[in-house]
Amino acid sequence: MLVSGENVELAHAEISALVSALAENVTMSWLGRLGVIHSISDPVPFLLNRAALLKEAGEILLRSDSLGSLISHETLGQTWETIESDSSFCVRVCNLAREKHNEFPERAVRRLGESIRKTTGAHVSMNAPDVRILLILTSEGVFVCRSAESETRHLLRKRGPGRMRFHHPSMMNAFLARTMCNLAGVMPHDIVLDPFCGGGGILSEILSIGAKPVGIDLSWPLLTGASANLEDCQRSDYCLVQGDARFLPLCKCDCIVTDPPYGRSSSTRGTESIKLVKSLLEQAGGILQEGGRMCICASSKMNVPQLIGLLGIIPKAQILVPVHGGLTREIFVLAF
Repeated sequence: MLVSGENVELAHAEISALVSALAENVTMSWLGRLGVIHSISDPVPFLLNRAALLKEAGEILLRSDSLGSLISHETLGQTWETIESDSSFCVRVCNLAREKHNEFPERAVRRLGESIRKTTGAHVSMNAPDVRILLILTSEGVFVCRSAESETRHLLRKRGPGRMRFHHPSMMNAFLARTMCNLAGVMPHDIVLDPFCGGGGILSEILSIGAKPVGIDLSWPLLTGASANLEDCQRSDYCLVQGDARFLPLCKCDCIVTDPPYGRSSSTRGTESIKLVKSLLEQAGGILQEGGRMCICASSKMNVPQLIGLLGIIPKAQILVPVHGGLTREIFVLAF
């Protein structure tokens, strides 16, 4: 698996949360942006369908200590047995350890391409290949992978800022919203609460996963916008409520994923944001099903870690997400 480089710690946490949801014994290790999974069944389709920060994933075909030993590997030709003669392919390179592999790996890429053509008769296509071969260079060695690119990331870009029917400056981008859903362990058919739903950015990702979102917000205009955005998801199993997050009108849910209001573009109707977060944390234990998780995002200026500590909650994860010079978000994963 190759994750994006914007926030590697966040990407690791997202993939780890998704892997833990697989009902089998799975082991995983990381080499920077490269994740290596050992599993009885193939986890790649599930991860490519769910993860926001996963760029591509597939099968490791060959591993070597260096580029030199790779291109002279005695089993190189046997590596391409699954590539059919009438198919097309491309070979690309991703160098994650330039200090070790400072030589340009053009020779290795060319050698791999020649080996595939000679062994299988397949032809090169850089635009829309049937088979993608990825050469990954790391500090621990060289990996040759048969890889598939994430279609989920293309879909998330289509739900980016300004592309949804309704948009508001306070709305979270689709990539971070999907990541938070994954950190919370949202699964299809779960009932998932966002008590500060705003224009429905997080709700849209809950719905796209196949879960059932319940959105609550004080602002009627924002709820109207959220309704328009959810209609475009072409599913009707969601619920929107105009209400106060300090008095949640909900008995039980499986997960909570939320981005409480903060900043100039958000309105709290005179209530301090940290007080709203405190109220939510105090209610969460009684609302979440046993073992339920909450993923909450807050400004680092709100001192949420101190609040969590005072309430006796130990976070499963705490990750910083820089936004711009004046704002750093903190994402917390909490279990109840």
